[in-house]
Amino acid sequence: MLLLLFLFSITEGTNSIQSDSTKVQKNAKSLWEKVSFGVGYSPGICWTGEDLATPSEPSPIGGIEQIPEYLFTHLYWLNSVELSATYPMNKKWGVEIGGGYGWAALKERETHLRGAWENLNWKIKPISIEIKMFYKVRKNWKLGYGLSYIFLTAKDRERHFVFNDSTGGWFYDRKIDVAVNGNAVGLNFTLLNISKLNPYFSRYFSISPRFIVGKESKNNLTADLEDKWKGKTHFNFSGISVSFGIYFSTFKRGGK
Repeated sequence: MLLLLFLFSITEGTNSIQSDSTKVQKNAKSLWEKVSFGVGYSPGICWTGEDLATPSEPSPIGGIEQIPEYLFTHLYWLNSVELSATYPMNKKWGVEIGGGYGWAALKERETHLRGAWENLNWKIKPISIEIKMFYKVRKNWKLGYGLSYIFLTAKDRERHFVFNDSTGGWFYDRKIDVAVNGNAVGLNFTLLNISKLNPYFSRYFSISPRFIVGKESKNNLTADLEDKWKGKTHFNFSGISVSFGIYFSTFKRGGK
């Protein structure tokens, strides 16, 4: 009798463990079934700020006719590729964590060195991390807001001129590359449209105003040029971008 009770208790315990294990597996599976992954491309127009504006920038104080040229000399084109993971918390709200890699080239900008230097170009490569909250406002449309952090690497190419007393003219002396690292933080806002293609894939399109600023954290200047550097370079990623790409999930059960 005692043996039968012992075997019964073992069986019940085993069934309970298996049941709990099955629940955990189902919960884990249902979590992955809800997650969508995204990949896309995002071009945008950003404000340079004063440090990276062109040296011949006009002043808006000079008259209203100079405002368009002033704005044009303070804009640059930024390309980015993006990856993201989105989890819906309920029927209205969702959270997205994403990252991106960008690149931009700015030619003939204001030199950041004192003396007879001329900037040839800046090449900027930002790596971004973003977290957003999305709210569904209507079918296929969502509004989002969140925080952005950017780690950036940049290269400032400068050339130096010296004056020749015998000829009375300037001539090209040498060229240098200054490697710069920096950080930026800010806010992002998104209007997102999603169109379902099939049970596994959806395409998306979004418009995102961003307000992101940062500055240089370090550079590789040699000792003889450190006193000629005009302080920390300020970077600006504020502007507006569009994004388009694909959301996909390969974990949906039964193609639903």
